[in-house]
Amino acid sequence: MTLVAAFRARQGGVLLCADRKEEEGYTQREIDKIYYIQELHAFQVFIAGAGPTTIIKKANEYIHKALLNAESDRKTDILTHHCACIESSLKAIYSEYKEELDELPMGLIIVVAPRVSGSAPIFYKTDKSVLSIEPLYCAHGSGRIISDYLQDRLYRHGMHNNALALLAAFIFREAERKASGVGLGTDMVFINEGGQASRCELGWDTVTQLQADIPPLMNAIYPCWERDAKTLDWLKKKEFCT
Repeated sequence: MTLVAAFRARQGGVLLCADRKEEEGYTQREIDKIYYIQELHAFQVFIAGAGPTTIIKKANEYIHKALLNAESDRKTDILTHHCACIESSLKAIYSEYKEELDELPMGLIIVVAPRVSGSAPIFYKTDKSVLSIEPLYCAHGSGRIISDYLQDRLYRHGMHNNALALLAAFIFREAERKASGVGLGTDMVFINEGGQASRCELGWDTVTQLQADIPPLMNAIYPCWERDAKTLDWLKKKEFCT
């Protein structure tokens, strides 16, 4: 499996993240799991998926083609009808690959960044062929339980972007250590608010350095306990069971 996750950034942007590990039988390799559609006039699209790699690639292609075709039809307001285009593509995928997806589910995070001044990117998660808007955070993949747990306790909307990148790097590092199928680096892209839908990419090498610089969880917690007066009192008490 894998881990993909998205976090709402402080001014309305989105931080989209994905690990790089692909497993096939007894082999594994690094791949880029963030798919980028840039040639649409109305918006840009970013897709990160967890599940069968070949089917995710097909889903990306179907969505890409459907959006291009819809935009070329002058009668269609693509910004208004993009959800229908994406869901129709996903329905086709689930019909074509029903048996495979019954055995190994697929989950996508899709970020739509309008080229309209003052517009914030919208991000969706999929439940089979249905899209649902997520206001602040979502994740898919085998590392989701760890990601959900840590973001629930550590993520706060409005965090400085640097702090958000550090938090995401920490979450993916912990997921790689504890969840099967997550690893081989992490890609991150900040999809900014505003009319130009600009983006800032943090490559796997940058994220790897961030992860190496973040203290281990134990080293982050114990020193804090030793600086807190009430916790320190408990640490100094006679052992509970002697």
